Amino acid sequence: MQYPSKRKILLCLFTFPLSGVLALVALFLRKFVGLPIGDLAAWAGVVASKSYLMGQYLYILAYVLPFLGFWALYMVLMQRNGEKLAFWGLVGTLVGTGLPLTTLGVFAYASPALGKLYLQGDTHLPQVITDIAMGSSMVMGLPGAIFYVSGCLLFGLAIWRSGALTRWSGVLFTLHGLLVAFGFGSPLMLALSWFLLIASGTGFILGVQKKTA
Repeated sequence: MQYPSKRKILLCLFTFPLSGVLALVALFLRKFVGLPIGDLAAWAGVVASKSYLMGQYLYILAYVLPFLGFWALYMVLMQRNGEKLAFWGLVGTLVGTGLPLTTLGVFAYASPALGKLYLQGDTHLPQVITDIAMGSSMVMGLPGAIFYVSGCLLFGLAIWRSGALTRWSGVLFTLHGLLVAFGFGSPLMLALSWFLLIASGTGFILGVQKKTA
């Protein structure tokens, strides 16, 4: 079997820190606003802005780009003792990332529309977003969170067992999975989760460069 080149592996692993940076920029553009709780007028003003919509687009991109990184991480680990764990880590992270994308779409397209209607006088509409986020979207969101956390944990265990990369990068990657999956609604936890992805992704890149130097 012909393995991908070092250049391709590093290019794909670079999507981890890149995604982290994009997500942090997106959170800033969204002014870290989440569900319409508390000051609804302030929430409506944020979600109706152009910066919020741009932030949501960037946030979705930040979720999708790591698909390449997950594949590259598996390519690195499949040559070591942690191949089986890494394979199921790949499955978990891909499925866990894909399932919540429907919810992110709701926030990207429905929130701005409902925010504008609220500012025009339809003050009951923001509750629709909360009902969706805490109701029907949980059908996909909760399994997605479980899959993603499991995938990150299995990747972390594979890294720890194989010695192919620095162990601390695997630990940080696992913590990232926990915080991003269950930190929904907490700006601090979400921001920290993306900082952890930047740090772990940087560790992966340095580890590959060191092993192949």
